[in-house]
Amino acid sequence: PYEKVASLYSTICTSYSKLAKLSDARKKAIHARFNSGYELDDFKRLFEMAEESSFLKGKNDRHWHATFDWLIKDTNMAKVLEGNYADDKSKLSAGSNDSGIHTGNKKGWGGYLC
Repeated sequence: PYEKVASLYSTICTSYSKLAKLSDARKKAIHARFNSGYELDDFKRLFEMAEESSFLKGKNDRHWHATFDWLIKDTNMAKVLEGNYADDKSKLSAGSNDSGIHTGNKKGWGGYLC
């Protein structure tokens, strides 16, 4: 699943810096998100929302921009999925609850082995 998450990021987040390596720390963070109930579709939605966010891409007063590591942190992932950084909050994806976690069949880490 690590490679699938990295592939989604690389395919969707073309405005962000490329991943040089899928480090152990990154794998641990991805694993933790799956264990907390997120699914692969949530990562896809996260990256789509990040790609659509001007703020996260550096259009802010500090010219700060999000990174892969920032996006996959637990609190940041929730905030992005909740729409806190959406340019147009009316375009928020259906299928999420107030916590931003996909409301479908929660499998978490599922059948993936690490």
